[in-house]
Amino acid sequence: MSATPTTSSKTNPWRITAISLALICAVLAAALFITHAPPGREPSFSPETVLSAAFLSDLDFTPGEIELMMPDLRERHQLFRRLRGVSLSNSVFPAFFFNPLAPSDAFNGPPQGIPVASAPVRQLPENPEEIAFQPLPVLSAWIRTGKIRSVELTRIYLDRLKRLGPRLHCVVTLTEELAMKQAEKADRDLASGHW
Repeated sequence: MSATPTTSSKTNPWRITAISLALICAVLAAALFITHAPPGREPSFSPETVLSAAFLSDLDFTPGEIELMMPDLRERHQLFRRLRGVSLSNSVFPAFFFNPLAPSDAFNGPPQGIPVASAPVRQLPENPEEIAFQPLPVLSAWIRTGKIRSVELTRIYLDRLKRLGPRLHCVVTLTEELAMKQAEKADRDLASGHW
């Protein structure tokens, strides 16, 4: 009879993940219990407090798991208390989006040109796959010298996206018509001397 290895419930990765998520829920619930202690009384943690918080989250912990949680719960509780100590006025917007601009900075629209390092003009390969993998300075030099047009380069990349997108799952929306219009405009601009 051969013994097959089994994964202990204590080392099962799903159980560890569930315990981690449960800990977060328990911390939040415990914070509600503990931070509203009567005035003049310092809140304290106990296994019963954690069990009450776990009950609210429909979780079940062993005494050993609760013991492991206690130091982290105490630390998190102190962090919550510090956060609640920060007073914010109603004029402060919720952090629903990220704005990298400092309040004094002004947004003046998108950049008018992208600086591209210059590269020596190489021979244009016949294989579109080789063209597709060239760095931007090389592609820029080919377009600037007329070795390839924006429309041709755009077509190479669109064909690759159509061919490889379904297999690599790397395309959400292929905007082929828009890409071709922009490439045609770029070629017209280049023809009129606007680089």
